[in-house]
Amino acid sequence: HSTDTYIQVGREYKAGKQSGTLQDAYTGKTFAPNADVHRDHTISAKKIHDDPARVLANRDGVELANQRSNLNATDGSVNTSKKDKSADEFIRYLDQNEAQRKAEISDLQSKQRSVGLTDKERKTLNKLEKLDAVDPGKLREKDRIAREAYERELANSYYTSTAFLADTASASLNQGVRMGARETL
Repeated sequence: HSTDTYIQVGREYKAGKQSGTLQDAYTGKTFAPNADVHRDHTISAKKIHDDPARVLANRDGVELANQRSNLNATDGSVNTSKKDKSADEFIRYLDQNEAQRKAEISDLQSKQRSVGLTDKERKTLNKLEKLDAVDPGKLREKDRIAREAYERELANSYYTSTAFLADTASASLNQGVRMGARETL
């Protein structure tokens, strides 16, 4: 969270929030000036760190995780619920809990109209409503954009590296020696 890109994106989000133009990447709703906005790593930093392709391409996981295409503004409660889940995993999680979430929202809204809510109940209702507002289409689109940029970076890094050329030359030489030995026998 200390890279230049991560910090710059945070400043941009803050300015957008204050001017009333910043939208949640996963719901499309405009943030209120006092909203808890997080920079979500659409592809989690953990998944990038653990990716063998990233290691093979000899790329810094922190740099890749904090690319602009992988950072998206979302509500803090959505980000903390998403954790390190992929877009598809998070959508499955939301779908599996949808009936329970909607029932709890309905119960809390009824209680709010009749006797009012405690602070804890109000926070729970707010969180559940924000999770319910996540648009799977928007989330998948942000994930697609982030993954395309990530994969492109890895491919460019690996296929233009000296390691790739050395591996290719070594594999070719090895195959040539095998074929020669087989023909000789």
